[in-house]
Amino acid sequence: MEKVLNLTPHDVVIYKDNKPVAVFPSAGSIRLTEKVGKVNPVAGIPTVITEFNGVSVVLAQEFCTQVQDAVVIVSLPVLQATKENPFIREKIKKVLKDKNIILKTIVAPDTGNDSVVKDNKGRIIGVKRFRTL
Repeated sequence: MEKVLNLTPHDVVIYKDNKPVAVFPSAGSIRLTEKVGKVNPVAGIPTVITEFNGVSVVLAQEFCTQVQDAVVIVSLPVLQATKENPFIREKIKKVLKDKNIILKTIVAPDTGNDSVVKDNKGRIIGVKRFRTL
């Protein structure tokens, strides 16, 4: 059976009918490493171009157990980077495999307008679904 492993730095809460139905606590994080280059200023404001050239994976020790068919939750930029740069996806797979976690798929919380759930102050408190590429 697949296990959902949240590798964002915060809990991910899934809502259905305006009620939380699942909470995935953070089990660590996946962060992109980047190379930043200067480009011409825009409207007089310094501007850079960013190339994501690697990934850093940190797992909480209590989640480092043997898992088959892991569904890994990441941020949307990490999800997009796995499509644009196969090296990043392979690095994530390798780090997880070294911890006896076999990756099934990578998803991100869908924060699009028809999925995001906000509190009365406009802060995101959850989503209704995941997004994949």
